[in-house]
Amino acid sequence: MNDNRIRILDSHTANQIAAGEVVERPASVVKELVENAIDAQASIIDVRVFDQECQRIQVSDNGVGMSPADMRLAVMRHATSKIRSAADLSALHSLGFRGEALPSIASVSYFTLVSKQREAETGYSITVRDGKASVPEPAAAKDGTVAMVDRLFYNTPVRKKFLRTPRGEFAAISDLLAKMAIGRPDISFSLRHGERTVFSTSGADDIVGAVMGAYGRETAEHLIRVERLSPLWIHGLISLPALTRANRQEYNFFVNGRLVRSRELNKTVDEAYDTLLPQRRYPVVFLFMEVEPESIDVNVHPAKLEIKFKDISFIRRELTAAIREAWQRQEVLVPRLGTLNRPLQSAAASTENEDEGFRLKQKNTRKSLPLMEPKAYPPGGLYAALYGKKNVDAAFPAAADIENAAGIAERAEIAEKAGMTLAEEAPAQSLPPRQEDQPAAGPEPEPDTDTAKAVPALCFAALRPIGQAANSFIIAEGEDGVYLIDQHAAAERILYERILRAAAKQTEACEQLATPLMMELTATEAHLLIENILQIREMGFIVEHFGGNSFVLRGAPFWYDGSDPCFLLRSLLDQLAAGGGDALSLRKERLFQAACKQAIKANRRLNPEDIAVLFRDLDRCDQPFTCPHGRPLIIKLTFAEIRKRFLRDGI
Repeated sequence: MNDNRIRILDSHTANQIAAGEVVERPASVVKELVENAIDAQASIIDVRVFDQECQRIQVSDNGVGMSPADMRLAVMRHATSKIRSAADLSALHSLGFRGEALPSIASVSYFTLVSKQREAETGYSITVRDGKASVPEPAAAKDGTVAMVDRLFYNTPVRKKFLRTPRGEFAAISDLLAKMAIGRPDISFSLRHGERTVFSTSGADDIVGAVMGAYGRETAEHLIRVERLSPLWIHGLISLPALTRANRQEYNFFVNGRLVRSRELNKTVDEAYDTLLPQRRYPVVFLFMEVEPESIDVNVHPAKLEIKFKDISFIRRELTAAIREAWQRQEVLVPRLGTLNRPLQSAAASTENEDEGFRLKQKNTRKSLPLMEPKAYPPGGLYAALYGKKNVDAAFPAAADIENAAGIAERAEIAEKAGMTLAEEAPAQSLPPRQEDQPAAGPEPEPDTDTAKAVPALCFAALRPIGQAANSFIIAEGEDGVYLIDQHAAAERILYERILRAAAKQTEACEQLATPLMMELTATEAHLLIENILQIREMGFIVEHFGGNSFVLRGAPFWYDGSDPCFLLRSLLDQLAAGGGDALSLRKERLFQAACKQAIKANRRLNPEDIAVLFRDLDRCDQPFTCPHGRPLIIKLTFAEIRKRFLRDGI
């Protein structure tokens, strides 16, 4: 009697198991075959899906091709031309390297490979059926390789049951190939479904052109460039706030040319777009990072969809800086009425044939703006609770200014009852450029040809206030159009950044609890707390170990005005478990609420002096084009669009 229970699997069964990891769906087949074509130095790649069920797929390229001997080896497991030893895994430059793609695909389909080397006189063909490869035979072929997959998953019917609808599977193929085409704009990609061409790219090594070919012109026109050369080369395209998605599926990262997924990179993009977008809306990004091959591990996922960075903190810092440098202070963040933003055009082209406007010339002597509702800021109120009375004066308008705000509101109401307009009540005033904004004396800098496509920043103080609409929206005129500013959203932004700066200076402030609280943590939470006790203390918590997983909470951050500091500490531990955690992110929503409650509301009359100071303070904001919740606070209507509406084009 044979009691042996452990057996060596036959090659066909082993290939099918590998196929379960590598070939999950038709899109997986396209990914593996296209990556092979890229590694084969192809400049033209054509993908064709013949049927509705996506069971017959062909990938053609004009790469270097294969010899008959290489073709036989290519359909065997662990056969690859990309590496020679384990040491090569730490310095990979190719996309494919496992040597499992072709045999795995061939084990679940009728697979045919036709290839011709560029210097060869004839091509060869090889077929694989049920894991058995034929002898290569001469065949008519063009330079390159054609891989034909037929009857996909014919011998694994269970796999078919878990596929999406035919339309869903083809959509996955189209989405994947579009992203791969953008990742390699120097290669011409095309996708055909039956006789219909779905999309094609030129291969002109222009990422904007690749986006137009794969995603359409409207998407391309809502993207701006990212470029950061030192110390890490990061480049690509990111979307303006006008172009968003309901999920993160359009977060596209290319590391050394490889399309990858990364939760850490996703989180970085979310944080870089913080307060630019409404909640649960996400941008479209195509970001390329060129790093040393030794600094990443691409062998952590069977299908090579994920990678691991050796120093993710450094990558996140550089990526955040690159994104914020791209959109910070750019007028392209201002939505336009009637026309599409074209941020990729030159500044001269964007303002061509538009009327010259007016710049404000008078000096405004007001030092503060009544951003807050007079009755919403009681002495010792929310801000005093958050930051302490001694810090209120340094961070926010003084009490005298608040009283002055009430007086201004009363004067506005009196003027309104008298039937006076804003222009009649007081002349429009403005502020000169701030001292810190004045350019330093010296020779004029040479024009930077690399930044010719950048759009100049919008200066709010240069706008000429005209009045208000519905006592809620400020109307102002600029050099190239008319602007509508949501006064409540603008005040929210100014107050939020002011509060945020004050909060950042008080990260370590702590307040003793009147009654210490006992906390019973899980083993994981206790480990995180002990490992990060210094960081937790710096954030304002005072915690003592009481034995085992029990702790006593004796102090909470000074800014916290809630009733459950234990919940706040657990939230911080959850953030630490997810790979991050800081005091500012914990209180961000509270700061939003504080700014919203205190900001001037709609249906509030402002005089020109108030508006001018509001514009000045917007110029001092880091991100003056959206409210803290990500909604736009300014909209532009260009003079060109106005002339078009009045049928005055060319007159």
